[in-house]
Amino acid sequence: MTQDSYSARRARLAEAMGDGVAIVPAAPVAIRNNDVEHSYRQDSDLYYLTGFEEPESVLVLIAEGGAPRAVLFVRPRDPEREVWDGSRAGVEGAVERFGADEAFPITELSEQLPTLLLDRARVFYRLGRDRAFDERFISALVTVRGRARSGVIAPRELVDLGAVLHEQRLVKGPEELEAMRQAIAISREAHAAAMRAARPGAYEHEVEAAILQRVRHAGEGQHALDQARESQGPHQLGGVDLREAFVGGDACDRYGCAGPAAEGVASLAPPAWAARPGGTMSATLGVSLTITGIWAASITQAVICLQ
Repeated sequence: MTQDSYSARRARLAEAMGDGVAIVPAAPVAIRNNDVEHSYRQDSDLYYLTGFEEPESVLVLIAEGGAPRAVLFVRPRDPEREVWDGSRAGVEGAVERFGADEAFPITELSEQLPTLLLDRARVFYRLGRDRAFDERFISALVTVRGRARSGVIAPRELVDLGAVLHEQRLVKGPEELEAMRQAIAISREAHAAAMRAARPGAYEHEVEAAILQRVRHAGEGQHALDQARESQGPHQLGGVDLREAFVGGDACDRYGCAGPAAEGVASLAPPAWAARPGGTMSATLGVSLTITGIWAASITQAVICLQ
């Protein structure tokens, strides 16, 4: 995706908003333990509108007739922290690389947000998703209302941003369709790699490693596959005992697998065994990849036939 594509998305949203301002915060960082964080995934709405993947960031999109104005609040550059957390775009990069009309350090959000809300008819914001940010938003709104005697107008209407933006996101353009096709192709190859890795006595994490190796090898991206659980035991996969599957004949005949298993190909359509009692020889594997700058998800049914 190019910056022109993201700019066009913002323009379509602004047209649908009319006179108003949209506030789109980044997804919060999830702590794993102590100072160790889980792998970060950006809020889908913010990424859709900007392509910006860093945490602690906020987009304020102002629709006021003509071209919309995009204001980004981001983390400033910090060489010491970037050694540990990865590079940051910084305020300058938010404008130069991500197409923001203006950018400020995230530390200035509380000061700047009330000003950006002044004299706007409505605010588009998804209240209730992030309680900490909800408090910052409400505080800014209260500040604007407190200035009413000075002649300013505070927003009187709060609209769920998802009601407008998610309708827009349903319609895919050529770049998005191509990215989804690439994600599906990579997901298919990852499923085939999982089949090849499955063997008697295999652990789930070994099959998972085969999937992730293929995803990472395909290029920059993130996956949507939950980490394999070993709670089923060292010989269990998808509820099936791998040792049993190799005893007494064709595993696919016994468990109702679909697709040309001999060639190691994953079935991309819901297989016939899905409605069968005991049809547990499956793994639902999701691969979500950042390809050409767009999130594309491919969730397919992979049939692991141990042959």
